[in-house]
Order: sequence, then C-alpha cells, then structure tokens
Amino acid sequence: MLAGSDMSQPLFPCQPFSDGELAFFRRFIRHPSTGSNGMLDCAIERWGFCQRHTLGLLAVCASIPRAGLNTAGLLYQRTIQNAIIVLRRCASTDVSYGQSVCSEEPCPMCELGLNEHSTGLVRREWLTLPHSLERLQSLLNDSFEHWSPFVCSACVSSATGPLCRTHADAALLAGGAPFDVSALERQLVALQALDRHLLTYLETFLPESAGVDTGAGVAALIAAAGWCAGWEMVSLAVGYRLVGGAVHGA
Repeated sequence: MLAGSDMSQPLFPCQPFSDGELAFFRRFIRHPSTGSNGMLDCAIERWGFCQRHTLGLLAVCASIPRAGLNTAGLLYQRTIQNAIIVLRRCASTDVSYGQSVCSEEPCPMCELGLNEHSTGLVRREWLTLPHSLERLQSLLNDSFEHWSPFVCSACVSSATGPLCRTHADAALLAGGAPFDVSALERQLVALQALDRHLLTYLETFLPESAGVDTGAGVAALIAAAGWCAGWEMVSLAVGYRLVGGAVHGA
C-alpha cells in the first residue's frame, strides 16, 4: 500500500511546461463539450495524452479547477466509457484486449510538436509555476485515499491496482496469449467504478446542480488519467520517485 507523501519540496517530474503548451491547455479547457472541441474528440479517440501532457493538464486543472476539471472530467469519462465497451466486447470474443485499447496515433499535443521549447501567447500570471504544481500536489494528496487503490502494480511495485492501459497492452504483446479472464474482469470492475464516479462528478458542474464533490470525483479523474497514460509522472508529482520499480518517498 502506498503511503502519504512529503509536500515540503515541490517536484518537477519533467521539464517545466512551455508557453506553447500552456496556451494549448488554456484553449483546451474553454470548451467542455465534444461538439465544440475538436481536440477533445481527438484526445478521447487516442486515450488521452502522453504522461508529460497528462501531468500538464492535471496541473492546469488544479490551477483553474472549475473550467479545467470539468473538461478533464469529460475527457476521461468518455475515454473510460470507450474502454469499458471494448473490454465487454473482448470478454465475449477472442479479440485481443491489449491491441484494442492501443492507439497507433501519437499524443495529440506531441503530434502538434508541443514540448518544453514551444512558444505561445499566454499570460504567466494566469498559470504560475511552480505554484501550479504545488496546487496539483495538494489535490493529489487530498484525494490520495480514493485514487491510490487504482495505481498500476506494474508502474509502482508496491501498488496493488489493476494494470494501466499501456502495461496491460505490453503484457499481452509479450505473452502472445489471450488476456486472462479474471484479469479482464478485474479491469472491467475497476473501470466501471471510475465511470460511475466520473458521471456523478460531472453532474456537480451543471448550472442547476448544488452537488459538492467529496473527493471521490477528483480521485476518479486522477485514477482515469493514470490508467490511460501510466502512473510514473503522477507518482513523481505526488512526492515519490521510482527507482528500479520501487517507490521511495521524496
């Protein structure tokens, strides 16, 4: 079982985000609707973003929670929903689960050439670093109890959660055998739980809603992001460093 982390020292598990990347995130979160956000549709189809840009999205969400968390919640609810459909189909056929949830297309932001050197127009007072990462660390730690059971046991050796999407895919490709039925059922149960929490969480953003998230919604968002992209950078951001597959407190 993972333990709480020490937040006394802000961590950058990757290179700081560039103005170009931040400008993209700013545009991305403005439209929490698949009908008016083509990049959101693209990200859903490709199972989200790479680990670097997933971490960046979560950092922006922590800095601008109302708009950011709404869009991110929609992204991962639709992505997890798609994964459940695929897994249910695999449970009743001989279709390879690993290949079915693997996109041959790159991360949408990487495809645009966005990296730590990208330029863009963004007001730095809108999103200051490292304060945004500190806010993300607070968000991760406050909801740690809810999302830690979902941490992939292959990403973090002390974790006991179901395999993330990429590790499940790699295990299938390496073994060359059909996905174990019990493992497939475990994935389905975990993803169905995330889907329920994300649907409830998204309802709290409706204008007529008086609902308040108790932490389960944010945790489901984090868990879904980790399942889609892998857990290494999230583990680093929350205050852990992975050394030889082991977890060491920062």
